[in-house]
Amino acid sequence: MDTAQNKMWNKNFNLVIIGQIISLFGSAMLRFALSLYVMDITGREDIFAGLFAISNIPILLSPLGGAIADRFNRRNLMVIFDFSSSFVVFIFILLLAQNGHSILLIGVVMVLLSVISAMYTPTVTASIPQLVEESSLAGANGIVQAVQALSYVVAPVCAGILYGIMSVQALIAVSGAAFFLSAVMEIFIRIPFVKRQSEGAMLKTIGRDMKEGFVFVAKQPFILKAMLIAALINFILTPLFVVGGPIILRMTMKSTDTIYGIGMGIIQFANILGALLIG
Repeated sequence: MDTAQNKMWNKNFNLVIIGQIISLFGSAMLRFALSLYVMDITGREDIFAGLFAISNIPILLSPLGGAIADRFNRRNLMVIFDFSSSFVVFIFILLLAQNGHSILLIGVVMVLLSVISAMYTPTVTASIPQLVEESSLAGANGIVQAVQALSYVVAPVCAGILYGIMSVQALIAVSGAAFFLSAVMEIFIRIPFVKRQSEGAMLKTIGRDMKEGFVFVAKQPFILKAMLIAALINFILTPLFVVGGPIILRMTMKSTDTIYGIGMGIIQFANILGALLIG
């Protein structure tokens, strides 16, 4: 192992990666279990697709998450986000036991967790440059992205197997425990934090930061064109895989929980393979 790798694998970076693995794995398992649960109790493709669409709207808050990460202690933000996810999940379990099959409740929970996730991911990404030296930054960012990609491959397979042998409440509880464990681990992370000078109220300052980010992107033709192309591809192709795939596997082909999990894992694995081929 060379010097750059030795400098990259320090205690704080290791804790961030382990916490990210646990948190993302729990989140991916939960989304998978809820989507499977909705299809099983309703048998309707339109409800499943509608819930998926609504739960993905908060991803538009990612720029806000990045702006917040620039103004507050990133370790504290990660801890707050994971504890919040854990709290939402355990309250969800209690309400699910009382209200039974509530599609509205499932939708609200999926939206709340999506909001938290939209804030969590930019915070983790923004913390990496403070944890490793510049010479190791490319490798460290690659590991963060690999963890995110692998969680979407392994989690559906594991969730599909567990969904077939335990109740959905138990599977949701496992995800909540994962969020809680991740938050506890992140308490021990030390990320350097220098409070930036703010001009005026914090909300106005964060709004100004977001505006500066959008202006910077707008002035970079290559970045702007790449974003527009990616948005167009996602608009056309992503629904086929993330909505059409589950419907075809579960409702048309009547696959078992395990086969469904493996099928969704293979679809996500294709994303990793594509990235490797481009590299």
